[in-house]
Amino acid sequence: MEGNMNLTLKVWRQKNQKDTGKFVPYSVKGISVQSINTHQLT
Repeated sequence: MEGNMNLTLKVWRQKNQKDTGKFVPYSVKGISVQSINTHQLT
């Protein structure tokens, strides 16, 4: 597989134990398909 991918990562953000917390989306563009380790995405 060749080319680049655009990913949207949803990262859990929470200030402290008492904070409700939420998922925050982060966009990552132009990631080389060859550089992605699929074991890290699961």
